[in-house]
Amino acid sequence: MTRMKLPRLKIPTKELPLVALGVTCVLVSGLVKISVAKYLVIAMFFGILSKETRWTFWGFNVLIEMFRGFRALLRTDRYTMVLDMAARMGSSIQSVPVPNATSPSAVENFLVNIGNNPILTNPVVVRVILIIFTVFGAALWVVSVLGFVVYIIMILPIICHLGLMLYIFHRDELKILLEVFSVHDPIPEWVGRLVAPYLIQGMAIQITLGTAIFPLVFYRILKRIGFYNRIPVVQS
Repeated sequence: MTRMKLPRLKIPTKELPLVALGVTCVLVSGLVKISVAKYLVIAMFFGILSKETRWTFWGFNVLIEMFRGFRALLRTDRYTMVLDMAARMGSSIQSVPVPNATSPSAVENFLVNIGNNPILTNPVVVRVILIIFTVFGAALWVVSVLGFVVYIIMILPIICHLGLMLYIFHRDELKILLEVFSVHDPIPEWVGRLVAPYLIQGMAIQITLGTAIFPLVFYRILKRIGFYNRIPVVQS
């Protein structure tokens, strides 16, 4: 009977403290739920370590995130209960009619008071305020667009997995949901129980893929801006 020979894990002794420090920093940033900081830490240590060790360090962190994803899968029942309750509350809120407000709101009263203020109606003051709000609005628009793009990239594995699983196993329920959304009917109460397992699976996939891909992207960015040239202990 032949035995499979696995490759030996080789980490130079002089780099063991650096690897331990890097894994500890990744675990700490993971505990405080800061994904960007975690990816940056992995990228920084990935560039500092030697070529023989960096991929082992990268693999350690991917395995850690795979374990976290598996732990999330074990809590599927808890997330299903939460999403089921949220779906029930959403359907009950949508079914309650909203009364029409006839009295002026606080915002309307505030705007009326501004219109009666002679200082704020000065053309020069109005132009300065308009320029400030234009610059602030443009900056806010750029930040919001960048944040939206990053958010879509982050949740893309979740959306793809959820849509694929619903299309393969729940086509009839998916058709019902599309009809409900098209006619703006209240959300069915069973949506939470249907979506939760596949949503948790997509989150586990997203966690693993994010840790595998984004640190390498940050590594290329840090290398391009010359970050590692300022660190004397960089091996390559």
